[in-house]
Amino acid sequence: LTPVLDDPSSSVRESVPSVSDFGKIRGRSVRTDRHRFTRYVHLPTGEVKAEVLFDLEADPGETRNVVGDADAATLEPLRKLTATP
Repeated sequence: LTPVLDDPSSSVRESVPSVSDFGKIRGRSVRTDRHRFTRYVHLPTGEVKAEVLFDLEADPGETRNVVGDADAATLEPLRKLTATP
């Protein structure tokens, strides 16, 4: 964290991950400067049940899921960051 303490405009990472469990469904999320992306996976089968993408610049209140409107260049890096190991 020293770089951020020395220069508050700097960053130590490009994204922040989080995980939430809902019984047999696990949500893996990642937040970047621009987006919050969550992928919900059925744990027993590994099937992706849903994906949610918010454009934080256009929708800071996170009210509109734009995953259907996003291009592969936006989605694929976020999907990789939320992939189940």
